[in-house]
Amino acid sequence: MDGVDYYFLDNESFGKMIEEGQLLEWAEVYGHFYGTPRRFLQEALDQGNDVVLEIDIQGALQVKERFPLAVLIFVVPPSLLELESRLISRGSDSREEIEKRLRCTTHEMEMAYHYDYIVVNDKVARALDIVRAIIIAEKSRPQRNRCLVQSLM
Repeated sequence: MDGVDYYFLDNESFGKMIEEGQLLEWAEVYGHFYGTPRRFLQEALDQGNDVVLEIDIQGALQVKERFPLAVLIFVVPPSLLELESRLISRGSDSREEIEKRLRCTTHEMEMAYHYDYIVVNDKVARALDIVRAIIIAEKSRPQRNRCLVQSLM
């Protein structure tokens, strides 16, 4: 939904945001442009919030390059057959689009090795529990707690 889940822009406006450096990351995925405005991320971080971005591989790697402490979680379906079934049941893509996405799967799966974690989304509740555990563990890393450690020295 425009203005709630996403902000829909024409290509010219999107291109202007890229040129002006307003996007944290951006990518063309399956013929559509996607990006994350820097200001939304910065506002959330300034408020002390954790930020979870649901983004394509291209965007995730851009984020990791700009924020080395970013944690990348690669979410995979339990099987390719299940992926196809999920894409069909969404009812939002044509058969041609679904086939295009499935053809890209092998390359996308190879990119999982650039991520910090892989989570199998077999059951949503279980996958969420794993993601929560990753977030908790990552918050305990020494490099995220330098101030605490130094204050105790």
